[in-house]
Amino acid sequence: MKKFNLSWNEIWPIANILNEVCHGIDIDIQSEIGFSYEEVYKLLTKLHYYKDEKHQPNKKNVIEFHDDEILILKRSLQVAAEEISRHFQTRVGVTLEELIDNPIFHNEIDLRTLANKQSTKNEKFEHYLQDLISFIKEEAKEAKLNKTKTPSDFNKGHLMAYYEVISLMKEQAIVFDIDQEELGLSDIKPESDLL
Repeated sequence: MKKFNLSWNEIWPIANILNEVCHGIDIDIQSEIGFSYEEVYKLLTKLHYYKDEKHQPNKKNVIEFHDDEILILKRSLQVAAEEISRHFQTRVGVTLEELIDNPIFHNEIDLRTLANKQSTKNEKFEHYLQDLISFIKEEAKEAKLNKTKTPSDFNKGHLMAYYEVISLMKEQAIVFDIDQEELGLSDIKPESDLL
């Protein structure tokens, strides 16, 4: 048995992972985690006992975990990180990197490797998006030149399609709180540049 001094701010992300394993991810819990649904759910219930009712999320609680419970937590984190990697932060509430710094997972080499893989994958998506957006902007500018040179219905419709796509990308960047400059969208204004 090990004791950890944890605040609710350190507990709730772990509880979210257990909740994903129990109710979110479509897995065979027994084969993936090595414990029954009931055992994982019992640990989830145990963590919710420490939910701070007085709104002191940083107040520390001494929590004792049996070795099996620690194993459930570590395996659940690994499975969740693999199964929901692209949506991990959205579904758990913290990044994998933040969670690895939790005292329960501290210095877990396997989890750090997993976090590094996730970061590399995220960088690939980021570069892909930046390249795709750059390509779409170039094509949109070419579509505007074509419409100016030959104002046919086809060229107007072609330009309007780019207008709609770029407008939607800019709107979604705002919704997801992504800096348009990082995506390469800050230098184009569909209303003035494409209409």
